[in-house]
Amino acid sequence: MIKIHVSMVLAVRDGFTGRPVLRNDLRVFVDGQACLPEYREGGYFVFTNLAAGQHEVVLKGNYYLDELLQVELDEKSMEQRVVSLKPSSNYPFGGSITQVMISILKEEEPAAGKCVCMAISTAAEVKIAQELVAAGSLSARLYLRGNVNELRLPANYLIADDKNSEICTISAIEGEVGLFMKPLSHNHPRSKMLYPCQTYTADKNGLLTACFKEPVAIVIFIEDQGYLQSVQLAKGDNHLEIRL
Repeated sequence: MIKIHVSMVLAVRDGFTGRPVLRNDLRVFVDGQACLPEYREGGYFVFTNLAAGQHEVVLKGNYYLDELLQVELDEKSMEQRVVSLKPSSNYPFGGSITQVMISILKEEEPAAGKCVCMAISTAAEVKIAQELVAAGSLSARLYLRGNVNELRLPANYLIADDKNSEICTISAIEGEVGLFMKPLSHNHPRSKMLYPCQTYTADKNGLLTACFKEPVAIVIFIEDQGYLQSVQLAKGDNHLEIRL
């Protein structure tokens, strides 16, 4: 009997529109070899029977920057991630955009490879609605306001909570309860905001660029530095410098 183990599921989104990426929009490589994961409606790429251990997964699309993932798999559990692909220079935006270029320096040198989370305020407001959500929790009661029908789940969110800020993945919302894909790392009190977010990686020059449909307020979070900053973007091109 042939045994099939689902090793990993990637929910792949267009980082500019938020829409699921279609099968033909993406080429997938695992450890340098072309791979054809099973595709399921909604932008889900399903990988089966991958060997236990560490793997390098690269997602390539005609209109996107390459996305590199380092994953650690075992023989029993299933890795789940939400991946947002960033537009490349030939992306069909279809109109004017708001763009921010961020230069990251550490000890006056470009912070090449630094991972930066960028979150935005949206019309759908999400925040914690219980007295305290404890570290290790897989769910929390949430206050939802605004156009919550536009929430595309699963999705990555930044819990903005000063030194306890962290990135979580909301897999579903059932009534007033949000379900997390992995246990939370910190305690979070009532009213802390959750913002939809994406993670960017600085290039060899310590630079990264993000694009938005319109001027937005962003929250920049660098987890390993405990860095949290809010910035209002202006229409057109914006430039920021972060010194760590």
